[in-house]
Amino acid sequence: MSSKRKARRVQPGDVFELPLKLGVVYLQAIGKHITHGWAVRVLSPGQGAGLDSAVRGTELYVVLIGDIASEEQDARVRYVGRTAVPAPYNEAFPTLRASVDYLPDGRHKPDSWWLDNGKDEWKVGRLSPEQQHYPYRQITPALAVRDLVERGWDPEWEFKGADAKEFREPAEAKERSPHSPASTFFLYFRTAGDATHAREQIVRERSLFTSADVDSSDDDVVTARHSLILKTSANFDLADLEHFLETVADRFGGVYDGNELPLRR
Repeated sequence: MSSKRKARRVQPGDVFELPLKLGVVYLQAIGKHITHGWAVRVLSPGQGAGLDSAVRGTELYVVLIGDIASEEQDARVRYVGRTAVPAPYNEAFPTLRASVDYLPDGRHKPDSWWLDNGKDEWKVGRLSPEQQHYPYRQITPALAVRDLVERGWDPEWEFKGADAKEFREPAEAKERSPHSPASTFFLYFRTAGDATHAREQIVRERSLFTSADVDSSDDDVVTARHSLILKTSANFDLADLEHFLETVADRFGGVYDGNELPLRR
């Protein structure tokens, strides 16, 4: 019989602890996106002990974590209690900025932005100075949140001049060799747009994949599916990576369809 705990019915104000390599951060649920799941405030701990102190810490940013109840079920986060959601999040779901059109330096094309209030989306082109401070819309599972925090992610870096950097710390080096056998992962989507959005998410959040590692196939004539084929010869945690790929596929209306791993000698 499975010992997996029952999924929590998450409510606004629920607070979860996310362990880091050194210390913790707290995630406070503030509202649920109609498609992409829960938005959370990512908080560094405040001074003192207790839940109220935790949520009075510095708000690093707001991200979409998706299914935080499943993250708790899988022991990636720990529920620590519930406290009031502060203004302005207690009044409405935060408006998010979004784009999938990138320049070679990693910034987004200036006229490619749209906004998303959790229910509706609308194109705006260029962002106003105020809109540049809106949270960036990306699906960020708990382990990806941990990576953002540990690497010192700046969600507004691209608006801070030519010398600005997205991360304070580089990604950890991955062991990679052109002579190492590659592992392959398969994802399928209903539309080319869904596949493109998933591709951007995967390459952005997992440094073991580059754009060259992700192939998009034409429509499958029989099933009318659009596929992504990912290859990597880097080291990785298979359970963690499959959970991430399943989450991304689900968020964009697709499916993760397994892998082909090299035989170990």
